[in-house]
Amino acid sequence: MRERTIIVNSLSKSHAMTGWRLGWTLGPVSASGHLENLAQCMLFGSPTFIQDAAAVTLDEAVTQRCVSFRTPFSR
Repeated sequence: MRERTIIVNSLSKSHAMTGWRLGWTLGPVSASGHLENLAQCMLFGSPTFIQDAAAVTLDEAVTQRCVSFRTPFSR
């Protein structure tokens, strides 16, 4: 299954960064060239301040704070 799976994820909703359009993919090496071509057709790069904010928000403490923001809306 792993060789046929591509994971696409972002920080938009999970870390309250809606509209910043920063994400990533995980998948087999054989798909990486295709994913790179797709990304080049869709975007040209994220501004540095968004990349810096993403690095901070992936910190465990910040992630826990984001989880606490979502908890009241979970059912």
